[in-house]
Amino acid sequence: MKYLRRILNWLSSLKIAIILILLIAIGSALGTALPQGAPPGLYLNKYQTSKFLGLIDGKLLLNLQLDHIYSSWWFLSLLSLLSISLIVCSWKRQWPALKRAIDWIDYKDPKQIQRLAISKTFTIQKSSPGIQKWEDYLNKNGWKVQRNKSRLAARKGAIGRVGPPLVHFGLILLIIGATFGVLSGQKLERFLAPQRSLD
Repeated sequence: MKYLRRILNWLSSLKIAIILILLIAIGSALGTALPQGAPPGLYLNKYQTSKFLGLIDGKLLLNLQLDHIYSSWWFLSLLSLLSISLIVCSWKRQWPALKRAIDWIDYKDPKQIQRLAISKTFTIQKSSPGIQKWEDYLNKNGWKVQRNKSRLAARKGAIGRVGPPLVHFGLILLIIGATFGVLSGQKLERFLAPQRSLD
């Protein structure tokens, strides 16, 4: 269980997600530069004398599955790892942050407030009119305010916390759709010569 937690922490790291995205981008660039799905003989003949990037001959190109990058085991593994990374990050970081943003936190003890990243103390003579002035000021400036007996709680921008989980969910759906399309989709190419028609 301890090792699983370490792996999940490692996968939820932003650095790992960025590395995975860069590797996927490099793989996609190679898939754009190289013809995909051609017969093996074409790669063997074309890259036997003039190597791709000066390093990869036809045989190595086929062994690395660069002739069908988007359905290769290593590219699909990168997509799977990125999906797992996004799921774990959403579960461990984005979802709790969203829940904290939605829930009102009522700080009763001044020490709790002092532990916040930014806090300031004001002294007022009469608490009730002072609190009312602050409530009016915050309401006018777009804050959501919750008033208790002798204190206020205010927050702003909670809706912005919805964005990151939605983006992660959208990326995961995109990856699943792209993988499903590559593995089970049908492909058909037709070339139309001038003054001819297709059935």
